Amino acid sequence: MAESYTLLKKQKNDVFKILQQAGLEPADFSWHSIRSEATREGIVSKLLYRDPQFFFQFDYYYGGSIFLPLFTPASDKRIERPVRAVWGRVLDYVKDWAGALKLEIDLPDMWQEIDKYRATFSLSPPVELVNEPIPGYEADEIASKVQLLVDKIEESFQLQDEQQQFVNSKLTYLADAAKRQGRLDWVHTFIGVIVTIAMALSLAPDEANRLWALVKEFLGQFVYLIGPG
Repeated sequence: MAESYTLLKKQKNDVFKILQQAGLEPADFSWHSIRSEATREGIVSKLLYRDPQFFFQFDYYYGGSIFLPLFTPASDKRIERPVRAVWGRVLDYVKDWAGALKLEIDLPDMWQEIDKYRATFSLSPPVELVNEPIPGYEADEIASKVQLLVDKIEESFQLQDEQQQFVNSKLTYLADAAKRQGRLDWVHTFIGVIVTIAMALSLAPDEANRLWALVKEFLGQFVYLIGPG
């Protein structure tokens, strides 16, 4: 029968306190006993988060008094395999792991946010759109409509000063891009700007739809993938 090198109650309580101090909910974790990966001998403790891709494994070196911890996530990498450590040093690793885990689960997935807003706006350039220059008169009209759109967004969403400055800078960039980019390139810029604004304002689905309606009202005639409002 494999010898057990699982953690003592006191050691598990030390880990419990670290999780609490990191702002994590200990009830979201569970203890498991598994065979050592380091030596293939003996049973060791593994702490699993409710998303099982995240864990801390308290593996050991021969004899059980020296640990070979293994955990994911780490602060700057997916998985960490520190060198041999005594219990006090293992607790330092647990603190690092808890901090990295808290950050990982709290941070929004910005790429997923982009996909969400792309789906809301149904944005994709038509295949027949060619990258011809935008006529000067049309670029001037875009600039005029953009300024109206800026004012309307501020009014509709009651933006704070910093948010308003951000929206204004992005849409001004979009207007300037119409003077130097081909039409297809400008459509791609348009898509990026609108999605970026929606993300920066953290718009809920109904708010994103309201933003989209305003964009279509003021710029729909220049963006052939959506058509006028």
